[in-house]
Amino acid sequence: DAQIEALVETALSTLTNEYEALVACVDSYEAYIKHQEEIAAYYKSTVAVSEALCQQMYAFALTYTEKILTSGASTDDMYDDMEIVYDLIYDDMGDEIYDGIYDGILDDIYDDFYDGALDDQSDDVEYSDWSKARSKEYEMWSDTRSDTYEQWSDYRSDVYEFWSDMRSELWSDDLDGAQEELEDFREDVEKMMSKEVSVPAETTPVETTKDDAETDGIRPEFKEAMDSYEEFFDEYVTFMKAYMDSDDPFSMMGEYTTMMQQYVETMGELEDIDEDELSDEEALYYAEVMLRINQKLLEVL
Repeated sequence: DAQIEALVETALSTLTNEYEALVACVDSYEAYIKHQEEIAAYYKSTVAVSEALCQQMYAFALTYTEKILTSGASTDDMYDDMEIVYDLIYDDMGDEIYDGIYDGILDDIYDDFYDGALDDQSDDVEYSDWSKARSKEYEMWSDTRSDTYEQWSDYRSDVYEFWSDMRSELWSDDLDGAQEELEDFREDVEKMMSKEVSVPAETTPVETTKDDAETDGIRPEFKEAMDSYEEFFDEYVTFMKAYMDSDDPFSMMGEYTTMMQQYVETMGELEDIDEDELSDEEALYYAEVMLRINQKLLEVL
């Protein structure tokens, strides 16, 4: 329970702190125009954080249920124990994510930028420029609200359906059926987590690794960044395995919080990469690294 609550609290706190630092610099139309790239990047980061949190909730539902089914308890006790999946993962954390992002930060952004800074412009600002900036801001805000709500709604719907199906099997004293429900849910989550990254149609995929990837057409700084992201996820997976297997996870809470902050930041940086600006070789390398990262993440589901 502490692990799940700490993850959500850390992610939302990081997102809130980033927003507070951004909004402190944007108090007028002119300031908004000056920082519009940072604002656009923050919207992308918000979607990435929301997606990461929702994916983690799927993973926690799996982990909790697996522990329940292997606990050796009676099916009556397992039925009761499954209530935590509803109370904590579906209900409590669902409310936290919704209140923190959709009904929290995104409401603040609307008030601070669309209804705030963009309405504080000097007299010499052209109406067409002002109107265009407001339209673009509203579009980014609306798209982010739509994306984050869809992520949240899908996770809640899927976890609720999984919880309900598991309880039905346990109520019927059918452990085999419950195990089948667990494996079906795991398969669905794995498909979601390993969804294919787009590769340019004219590029023929080849097997490469970090050490032997082609460097022609790949900027050194891009390759270095992608390799550093993959190295972080190696560390993340190693730590999460140790954390989940630990007999004293509370002793690791400090490191866990730091790791979650880095996780959120790294996911945001990956989300900020504009695939349309990559060369064919870079797009291929990006796809290969992302596939390897997703495969690593599946190890801690």
